[in-house]
Amino acid sequence: MINNNNHYIVSVYKKIMVKLEEIARSLIAHKLITSTTGSLSDRAKRRMESAARKAYDILKKKNSTVANIEEMKIGVRWSDKQVSWARNINLALEEFKQEHPKLGAALDETIAKHRKARRTYIKFEGEIPEEFYIEVICKIMKDTTSKEAKQIYDSVLVLGERLKKKRGPNYVILPE
Repeated sequence: MINNNNHYIVSVYKKIMVKLEEIARSLIAHKLITSTTGSLSDRAKRRMESAARKAYDILKKKNSTVANIEEMKIGVRWSDKQVSWARNINLALEEFKQEHPKLGAALDETIAKHRKARRTYIKFEGEIPEEFYIEVICKIMKDTTSKEAKQIYDSVLVLGERLKKKRGPNYVILPE
């Protein structure tokens, strides 16, 4: 009886470890892809925002809200939406604290307590075979062939080298 129990426990443990290995490989592959493409995206976004600021400044100097340039159109648009949700909350909290000082102090204590809350991270690192990256890319982009996924993977590696992306421990914040 004890021997059967031990065999069962070992069997369950092996299944769990195989699943955990699969998950770790998946995390490593997805991190390489998101980190590299995210860096490129972040750089492009900063340049786009800089170009937008320059366009706005030029249009402002011309006292214009729109310009047609050959086949393109560039213009300014305003929105009545507030700056951001977080900014709205901060403004509302400040107003509330001014109108209700005692409750505002209690609210500050509650906010401070929640700011000290711990976040949970998953740490992972390691080397995995190229085939696994290709499999992950095929799953992300459903109609991609293995050959196309290999080209994407090779491009991600080259991009990572050009962006001087270092491999090392990675972390994913678990949603609360």
